[in-house]
Amino acid sequence: MKYDLSIIIPSFNSEQTILESIDSILLQNLSIPYEVIIVDDCSTDNSLELIRNKIRDYKNFKVYKNKLNLGGGATRNIAISKTNSNIIYCLDSDNMIGEKSLEKMYYLLKENDLDAVTVEFSQRFYDKLKKGSFKWQFNTYDGELIPFEAMLSLNDCPLNITFMHTKRVFEITGGYPENHGFDTQHFAVKFLTNDLKAKVCIGAFDYHRLHSKKNSYYHREFFSGKSNYNWLNIYSEIIHLFNEKTFKDLVNFNFYKVHDISLSQKISKNNLIEGYQNFITNNSREIYRETLKNKPHLSSKDIYFLFHYEKELLAILSYGIKLHGEFEDSFYLENKIIEILEKLGLKIEKLKKRSFKKITLTNRILNKLKNLLE
Repeated sequence: MKYDLSIIIPSFNSEQTILESIDSILLQNLSIPYEVIIVDDCSTDNSLELIRNKIRDYKNFKVYKNKLNLGGGATRNIAISKTNSNIIYCLDSDNMIGEKSLEKMYYLLKENDLDAVTVEFSQRFYDKLKKGSFKWQFNTYDGELIPFEAMLSLNDCPLNITFMHTKRVFEITGGYPENHGFDTQHFAVKFLTNDLKAKVCIGAFDYHRLHSKKNSYYHREFFSGKSNYNWLNIYSEIIHLFNEKTFKDLVNFNFYKVHDISLSQKISKNNLIEGYQNFITNNSREIYRETLKNKPHLSSKDIYFLFHYEKELLAILSYGIKLHGEFEDSFYLENKIIEILEKLGLKIEKLKKRSFKKITLTNRILNKLKNLLE
C-alpha cells in the first residue's frame, strides 16, 4: 500500500522511552494515510516486546529487527528502505513529536514544493517531560529557505535534528552516514551542501529528551573522545570547500582528546574558500573533481579530497591498513601518505612521465591518481 507519509523510528534499548514516542504519533490524529516503520537494532532490553505489544492492533505499524547491531545511521537507512511513501519523518526513540506538528509540516512541504521541513523549536527536557523544560528555538529562518551557511553554526542549525524530507533527499545525499556516530548532523551537512530546499514550519515542534546522567548516545561518543573525530568525518566529505589553512588545522587536530570546545564551533565563513558558493549544488564534489584536471600541482588538501572521493582509493587505503599493522587509523595512514606525496613534489607532468617499478602502497596510490587525472 502507498502512503502519504512514512514515520521511521530507529530503536535500541529504548524500553524506558519508546512507548512515549509511539503515543506522540497516535496523538497526532493524522487525516492523511501514514505508516510507521520501527527497526530494532538488536536491543538487549525489553523494548522489542513492548513495541510488538503496543502496535499489535495497528496495521499501519510495522517492526523489524536487525540481525546485527549496526548503529543509528545504518538503522535509519534500513527503515527508510522499507517505507512506502515519498515523504519521510524520522523520530528518535527517546523523543516525541509535538501535538498537530506532523500535518503542518507535511502540507508546508507539499504546498511549497520543498525538499524538507523542520520544526520551529525543540522543547528540551531532562529525563521526564516536566523536568527542566526549555525551548531551543529555530525561527531565525521564518519564511526563508535555510541557507548553506546555517551549517556553519550547527548548534543553531534548524536541520541539526531529525526532520521531514522527501525520498529524493535520501537518494541525492546517499542517506545517513554509517561510519561514525553523528549521523543526523552529517545528514544535515549533506543536505545543505547539495543545495536542497528546506524551511522551518512555524507552530511545529518536538520534545527532545536530554539525559541528566549523561548516558545518552551523544554523551558516550563525547566522553570516549569520538566527538571531534566524528566532526572530522563530517568535514572530510566537504573538505574541498575549506581553505588550505583550515584543512591543515583539521587534519592536525587531536580529535582523540576530549575537548571543552567542539570542532564544529571552530568553523565559520572565514574557513571557506573564495567562491565556495559555486560548489553548493547536488553534484558539488563532481564539479570540484573536474577542476583538479587543470591544476598543475595538487595540494595536500586535493590529495585528501581524492582519497575520500574515489571509492577505489578508499579500498586501497583499507588494504594498506591490513598490510601495515602499525597503521590502526585511516586518518593517520592518509596523513602519512600525504607527507610522502608532498616530499615527492606531486605534479601532473611528473606523474605522466614517471614509471613505478615497486608495487608499494604509496606507488599504487600514485599510479591510481595518475590514471584518474590523465
